[in-house]
Amino acid sequence: MTGRRIGVYRITSRLGAGGMGEVYRARDTELGRDVAIKVLPPALAQDADRLIRFRREAQLLASLNHVNIAAIYGLVEGEDGVRGLVLELVEGETLLEMIADAGRGLPVGRALSITRQIADALDAAHQKGIIHRDLKPANIKVTPSGVVKLLDFGLGKEFAGSGAPPDCMGTTVDGSPDISLPGMVLGTVGYMSPEQARAELLDPRTDLFSLGVVLYEMTTGRPPFSGPVTPVIFDAILHKVPLAPSLINAELPPVLDRIIFKLLEKDRAARYASASEVSEELQALETGTHLTLGRRGRPVWTAIGAVLLSVIVGVTVWQRTRPKLPAPSEYVQVTHMSDSATSPSLSPDGKTLAFIRGPSTFFGSGQIYVKALPDGEPVQLTRDGLNKMSPVFSPDGSRVAYTAVDQNFDWNTWIVSLVGREPQLWLKNASGLSWTDPLHVLFSEMTGTGIHMSLVTTTEDRTETRSVYQPADGQGMAHRSSLSPNRKSVLLVEMVSNVFKRCRVVPADGSSPGRSVGPDGQCTAGAWSTDGRWMYFSVKVNGVFHIWRQQSPDGTPEQLTSGTSEEEGIAIAPDGRSLFTSLGTARSAIWIHDARGDREVSGEGNAFVPTLAPVMSQPFSADGRKLFYLVRQGAQGAGMDQRSGALWVTDLETERRELVLPGFDVIAYDVSRDGKRIVFAALDNMGRSRLWLARLDGKLSPRQISSLEADGPRFGVNDDIFFRGGDSAARFIFRMGEDGDDVHRAVAEPVLFFMSISPDGAWLVARVASKELGANAAVAFSTQDGRTVPLCADCEADWSPDGLEFVIRGLLLQRTSLMIALAQGESLPQLPASGIRSQADVAALTGVRAGDGLQYPGRGGTVYAFVKSSIQRNIYRVPLP
Repeated sequence: MTGRRIGVYRITSRLGAGGMGEVYRARDTELGRDVAIKVLPPALAQDADRLIRFRREAQLLASLNHVNIAAIYGLVEGEDGVRGLVLELVEGETLLEMIADAGRGLPVGRALSITRQIADALDAAHQKGIIHRDLKPANIKVTPSGVVKLLDFGLGKEFAGSGAPPDCMGTTVDGSPDISLPGMVLGTVGYMSPEQARAELLDPRTDLFSLGVVLYEMTTGRPPFSGPVTPVIFDAILHKVPLAPSLINAELPPVLDRIIFKLLEKDRAARYASASEVSEELQALETGTHLTLGRRGRPVWTAIGAVLLSVIVGVTVWQRTRPKLPAPSEYVQVTHMSDSATSPSLSPDGKTLAFIRGPSTFFGSGQIYVKALPDGEPVQLTRDGLNKMSPVFSPDGSRVAYTAVDQNFDWNTWIVSLVGREPQLWLKNASGLSWTDPLHVLFSEMTGTGIHMSLVTTTEDRTETRSVYQPADGQGMAHRSSLSPNRKSVLLVEMVSNVFKRCRVVPADGSSPGRSVGPDGQCTAGAWSTDGRWMYFSVKVNGVFHIWRQQSPDGTPEQLTSGTSEEEGIAIAPDGRSLFTSLGTARSAIWIHDARGDREVSGEGNAFVPTLAPVMSQPFSADGRKLFYLVRQGAQGAGMDQRSGALWVTDLETERRELVLPGFDVIAYDVSRDGKRIVFAALDNMGRSRLWLARLDGKLSPRQISSLEADGPRFGVNDDIFFRGGDSAARFIFRMGEDGDDVHRAVAEPVLFFMSISPDGAWLVARVASKELGANAAVAFSTQDGRTVPLCADCEADWSPDGLEFVIRGLLLQRTSLMIALAQGESLPQLPASGIRSQADVAALTGVRAGDGLQYPGRGGTVYAFVKSSIQRNIYRVPLP
């Protein structure tokens, strides 16, 4: 279009696109001014009836004359039949760009000013009988002088009661032209009102709901309703209440929460009656003289003294109810390791700190250290290869107990004295131990059914054992528990299928399963305040770990720490005035090793290959030319929290990176052998995993192929799909067609995790509870006759893309990889009859090459991918409000 003429206008450049067509910058050759021209799509420009309606609507909208509405100049038609809408050209940034640049929200004053000007524009339109129906940040511009301009009123419409025929009107969900048929769901999904989502008749209050969405996003940096697909977003709009904005942005006054939530009322009758009423409230708040408003926005108190009293009372209440967040400048660093210090624990007198020097915030390699506070020299207490977790002092402060996970995936409690004695195995099958008094302990133990782990209390010699909590899910695990000071409640960390859930508080007497507490996220640590009034959590919300607290028993969660770093682990000081946590950052990137050497192939963000249970994915395409991986923006924890992210692909020849599935929170995927399709598991807004199928060329939208909660999808040799599904009692490997039909079990035995399928489709690899190999063993199931072949204890197992090597990673909890050559026609290597259980078994294998770290071989045996991480953590003291 550049250089073409439409009437008296010469197109000079492309500006963008909207639901009604492409938008161009053009020069008015007669008046000598620049304008914007929206060129109408052929389906609209060539339809006589629709064009008549559009012209009528354009004439109506041209009657709008307001400083905050971009003017509509008229319609234009070129000699070749191209038709366009001539608009005021507005210079400046869109609100969408401003929000993206701000990150966590615009300054409060600027957000209020922008919102008030939008409300004024809406009020002017509503007075003329016009509703916008597509209010969103992309349709709002702010000029360099700060004037707001509302764009795209070309999609506006008269509403019922304004003298026009009523209907449901707006842009279609996929951006196609407005058809304006009753009952059609129209609008931009994340900004629609509930009545738009239900395809009901609209009135001006639909714009007020959208205004609330925009104001929420402006002040928090994120939309209130989101999800990977349209139905999920619709469900949130219709049924979910978003987190209070002031819990996300501590700079916001509570009164702004009230304004936003009133705009976001599901029932339009409960919203503001008009945009002018919203503008009045915002102006009062913006000028600092916010009034308590009565019916129709009339002030209840009008005297100057009453106004001042209202402000003083409001500020006082806000200060009393909202904690003063400790600034990062107030944090005091207490360890100074060059690598990573995690899992802080304090002695009963608060004078000595225990911690793990190691990379993982869950369990992993590392050693136990102690340090006298504040400035003592760290002393190393252990020197072994066990994976460790959760150190804790004995009641007299003379010993440190800790969890150790051995090569058989047994979770045991070891104990070490502070006076230099060797560590000793103390209690088998005991994890996350803590003392409840000098004679009694609280810990989690495997129940003997897979990875199921329950919470019990007992004496040190393990007599008088009593159950406190058993997770309902067959793959649930209770971890890291803490008894309340009044000894009536236990705060615990919970995991299902190796994924952290919200923390839980249960009665100490085991009388009920209790309830979830804390913010909606992945909680990895919990602790009580010394007086028992508060529960503290280390929890990942929106991809970032921070410290939160909640007043017991049912207060509102409050975020205490913030910033670009993340905090994990909590130890409350005995005086109750501070807590200790591990603070730092971690970054991971995908690297490739080939004939060109080692190089990074992922871009910004934290990139990883999804191989943490319960899901695994093959990063290489079948031809070895492309590498797939997940990327999460923001902080990345060092523990087992890498579960989901955006799916990207890098072409290894051109090194071009591309986002594959925009808008999906992917946890596992598999690319078809012809490289044209991808089956993937993605999380909905409730954290449930669903299966989808898509074409990699993007020509067709992804479609959901199963309503089951499922993960770990794999293509079979005949384009059928294998996956793991089931309920809380048991999960199995299923098989189905690409259309989601003919679903049936592929393996009769329940599995913990489904990992891979052989290139010839003859074997399925999964983790199960095995008598020979332990509670977390990898086994292969034949798809032909159901035979089972033990493979290895607590390992990952799959094949190289060309099927020439069998790959075992993480064997015996070691960060190593074994590539075992396969003979022609062979799908599995020759392994010991009971699988690999020791280093001696490894030494007896033939045709094996070993690699450091977790490697993912490509084709030919000389190419492999790997993840490189950098972790920097230390223990800090954080003052408490």
